[in-house]
Amino acid sequence: MKISKLSLAVVSLLATSSALLADIKNDKVTLKPNMTLTYNLKQKSVDSVDEMFSEGDFFGRLRMNTFKWDWAEESSSRKDNKAMGLGGSFIYKSAK
Repeated sequence: MKISKLSLAVVSLLATSSALLADIKNDKVTLKPNMTLTYNLKQKSVDSVDEMFSEGDFFGRLRMNTFKWDWAEESSSRKDNKAMGLGGSFIYKSAK
């Protein structure tokens, strides 16, 4: 039984798209496929300004990305590129 290239392409596209639509979840935060964050914890209700800052929650995220481009033929104007980036965010959400 032969499998056509089109059917292989459709199967691989469906497998890839289902992985891209998956959310990454933990107790505090959900990372959506479009790289937006949804906070799962509700803010606590407090009665004073002092408690507003002492009862807040911290959220942190660390990200890393790598990039490599290998030209088949290098010339003086085109060189192989390699780069790595590391970044993060640290957020404090106060109580309300």
